[in-house]
Amino acid sequence: MTDELAVAYLKKGAQVMLVDKPAPSRLFSSIMPDNFDGAHKAARHLLDLGHRRIAFLAAKKDPVVESRHAGFLQALEEAGLTFHRKDYIEGGYTSEPAAAAMIRYLRARGKDLPTAVMAVNDEAAIGALDALRAAGLSVPE
Repeated sequence: MTDELAVAYLKKGAQVMLVDKPAPSRLFSSIMPDNFDGAHKAARHLLDLGHRRIAFLAAKKDPVVESRHAGFLQALEEAGLTFHRKDYIEGGYTSEPAAAAMIRYLRARGKDLPTAVMAVNDEAAIGALDALRAAGLSVPE
């Protein structure tokens, strides 16, 4: 929802609650997840499973992507690992652009692949799974 649309709803007397979007003024209430911590915990889980090279499937840079990527990077750093820029995949928040980005990544990397991919959200993960399976790669359940 754009700020302009939210203001229009307020002017009509509607109650507006923004989710996963900072409130543009005190007129609004907003609920924000802890994107940094969530991504940190997700990356930590992959590391605990033994993965040491993990790609990050993002969307175009915005505060959510930047926070999730920062949490991901901190988990790698705490594990003594270095993230390689070649494993940053810019896709999108929905499955189609994420799948397309994953296909481009797979073609560019050849056999030089990580053992895990962390996606920016569930829809992007679905796109990544579709692309990986279409490429004949095994994806654990």
